[in-house]
Amino acid sequence: QAEDGIRDIGVTGSDVCSSDLVPSREQMTVSHTSGQNTNPPILSHFTGSQSMQSLCRFLLLGLFATLFASDLGLAQNAIKRVSSDFLPADAVATAVLNVREAMRSPAVELYPTEVADAWCKQNVGILASDIEQIKVVIGPPESAVAGVIFNLRTDVDVGSLNPRWVDTQQPMDLDGNSVYELAAVPGVVMHVKDPRTILVASENYLSSMLSSEGAELSGLLAKMAAAVPHTAVMTGVIGVEQLRPMLNGIIRSQAEAIPPPLAEFTRIPNLIDAIIFRADPETPEGQFAIVMLAGDESKAAECLRMIKNGLRSEEHTSELQSRQYLV
Repeated sequence: QAEDGIRDIGVTGSDVCSSDLVPSREQMTVSHTSGQNTNPPILSHFTGSQSMQSLCRFLLLGLFATLFASDLGLAQNAIKRVSSDFLPADAVATAVLNVREAMRSPAVELYPTEVADAWCKQNVGILASDIEQIKVVIGPPESAVAGVIFNLRTDVDVGSLNPRWVDTQQPMDLDGNSVYELAAVPGVVMHVKDPRTILVASENYLSSMLSSEGAELSGLLAKMAAAVPHTAVMTGVIGVEQLRPMLNGIIRSQAEAIPPPLAEFTRIPNLIDAIIFRADPETPEGQFAIVMLAGDESKAAECLRMIKNGLRSEEHTSELQSRQYLV
């Protein structure tokens, strides 16, 4: 169906509405469900520096406990958004995860959440279950910067944080903001914005993140994040348009190693401008969805054709392998 200049392809009931997205971009939804699916067929599926490495490991602190939960039945005007908070104009990707909600979900009943609480308390100084939400922000790849925002449900006591993790005894001034250096991650600092909001970010990216909060929308990612609904425990947005030069460079450098059946897929970065991904296993079908936003209808149709052909090729290959195994 067409609405506000955007075409929805294979959208299920809980998926992103076309009116929630940036107008004039074609939307192609790619969905996957685990187990038996009684819904009508969905067209296609495409699931799919040392300090920077240390920062990436740190970002996993709250993520390992997150398994996703649903937040359904909300009125359109009451739906939460990914939001543009703390998204500088040059940010290329962001993801929001509701940690505490996930830890209380029936989906994690068999997992040792107490162990996660104990580990975080011992190594960081806060309980994993005290983390209400995590928002990850990825800056431009050429700068190798990133940040994560922790929203807590209780006030943080800076003095109780593990000194082996963060040096709270020697606060520093960074562009007028009081920060603490992460002891094990050079070039990364922690800033307590308020008793329940903590930012951990690359030293040269923190000020940009703070200045973008509440500011006028700037940058493609911030504009999309302000419109994209966050109705599950995990919602992410990737700005392919900003990453396109880098992706095409990687593809060119690896061209000889790409198998012929996959060669056509190397055109996808030139057809889409952004990707939205969400996971909601609490729904009966356990749905995981990816929405690709193309620049126009012809690009959306071409991308969809390639993905459908790729899936058919994969099914054919799997069938041949199964027959060989049986023989």
